[in-house]
Amino acid sequence: MARVIITIPVPGSNAPAFSTPFTLRVVPAEAELLADIVAVGRKSGVLTDEQVGALRKVPSVIEAELAFEKQGDRAAAIAAARLAADALEAGAMAVFVETSLRVFGRDTLVGAELDDAHTLFHLFVEVLLDDEAHEVVTEGLQCFDLPDVCVPFTAGDPESAEAAQAAAFSLAAQMVCDRLRPQSGGVFRASESAPWYRVRLEAADVADVADDPFVNPRGRWRLTPRGT
Repeated sequence: MARVIITIPVPGSNAPAFSTPFTLRVVPAEAELLADIVAVGRKSGVLTDEQVGALRKVPSVIEAELAFEKQGDRAAAIAAARLAADALEAGAMAVFVETSLRVFGRDTLVGAELDDAHTLFHLFVEVLLDDEAHEVVTEGLQCFDLPDVCVPFTAGDPESAEAAQAAAFSLAAQMVCDRLRPQSGGVFRASESAPWYRVRLEAADVADVADDPFVNPRGRWRLTPRGT
């Protein structure tokens, strides 16, 4: 069962009335969580210094969660985008999509087509380079009930890292926007000039899924250079 989890800092103890399929509840704000929102928001450049100061003082947050099971479906992401837009319009300074490690600021969704597949992909999917593990990974494909993507690269080789980023981004985008469904044991490349990768589905650990709602229950696609 996939989950989309959203946190909305609010100035009081009552949640505004939102029309949404998400389950909502207002809880006291924890300093560690607010610090995470600030850190992610600052990194993405969506929060002003004034907003950061105000966020650190909010007494409550709305916890929003939606569980669903329909591989490749965009309805949950659309509902998440609409809830975020409604919250920001109602005065929220930020919306934290925990499933995607994304923070939306007040201007993030202005003018956005919230039911467009490409818009949803860019809103909810992150492609991250992990220098310590020497791999590129995605976060947020759980918003579409799809496996995440992991592509290793050679340490100290910028071309290898660039190719891994391109492969992870391209596969994730094609799964969301073009409904591509890779086959475990098949091959993939980001473009005609890009290197080939062997594709293998790694199942999620059942115990991890049960204990941690942020673990993608669909597992992840691991891409390894063909011939290795």
